[in-house]
Amino acid sequence: MHQEFHIRTLPAPLGACFAKQSFETVILYRFKSYDYQFIAENTDLMYVEHEDDNSWISHCLLVMGESSDDGILVESEGADYARYSAYQAGAKSYVREQICKVANEILYHEFGKQVNESWVVEWDSIKEEFGITIDKTNGIGEMLMEELEKRNEVAEIIATEDGIEMTFQILQEEEDSFMNGMEMNL
Repeated sequence: MHQEFHIRTLPAPLGACFAKQSFETVILYRFKSYDYQFIAENTDLMYVEHEDDNSWISHCLLVMGESSDDGILVESEGADYARYSAYQAGAKSYVREQICKVANEILYHEFGKQVNESWVVEWDSIKEEFGITIDKTNGIGEMLMEELEKRNEVAEIIATEDGIEMTFQILQEEEDSFMNGMEMNL
């Protein structure tokens, strides 16, 4: 089952979360033609996909600041600056809600695979299933890691180059039930 991940009504793979200074600079000068390294580094995430003669989807980079709830969708068309941009009020709150849903899918619907004692979820699998451009360092991956770390079920979590490795807490109820079963078998 493929889950869609949308920002408002604009389909957009989520690409990056940047420091306050970068975000405020883009907001201040977003309609001017300044080159930005973080845009240049992510031009492959921004493109237009034509569905037919009258409709298309713009795949944009969502730029969010560390201390702001707002964001900017950027489409550079291969340039190192924001050729097209759209302000998105409350973008980070919306993204956090979506990240929470992804965390729920990972934890409660067995998304991923068990490897030895760990549960492993690959970044590429998350991208494919949820339409999120995500990795260890792009901000969105960090938000997902933070969300999973808050969960009582997760004992330990590690971000790798390929994905997320987790070990789970055995809930006290399950442990008590297991121990009672062991005593009955003795």
